[in-house]
Amino acid sequence: MNPQALSPRLQKLYDLCQPKQPVWDLCCDHGLLGLWALHSETHPCVVFNDAVAHVLEGLQQKFGAHAPRAKVICGPAEDIVEPLDGNVVLAGIGGEKIVRILQTHAARANLHATRVIACPEKDAEWMMAQPIAGYAIRDRLTIPHGTGHRWIAVYEPLRQAPKNDSP
Repeated sequence: MNPQALSPRLQKLYDLCQPKQPVWDLCCDHGLLGLWALHSETHPCVVFNDAVAHVLEGLQQKFGAHAPRAKVICGPAEDIVEPLDGNVVLAGIGGEKIVRILQTHAARANLHATRVIACPEKDAEWMMAQPIAGYAIRDRLTIPHGTGHRWIAVYEPLRQAPKNDSP
């Protein structure tokens, strides 16, 4: 099964994902971005997450031969216990929820993403002003959406300065 083409917004979010890294499609709704990532064979694994069980129903049937590289986690994204690594994508939810998810995982030392891509449906400016421990916004983009636009914030880990052991 080939996934349907992505909308321009989802395509941009996908294009921002780093290849050869896992993709965490958090609060994924019907998992279109994750399915695209899974079928692209560019990512070693794709994790689909949503708090609404019926939204995830039937998703596994769309994995086809790629099923061994896919995982589905039903429940709030804040409750995921395993480390979030690779690309973490949060889209289609509010900025407050995105911040709550990221801050929760950062506080538990569970956020190990090489890139976080956030595209809130509201409160984008507020979201981008909130600190996420260990991360900084490396890029801010807008993309047309409906009659307006949506913000995309790309977070990456803060780089620690090399230690100078000389006196």
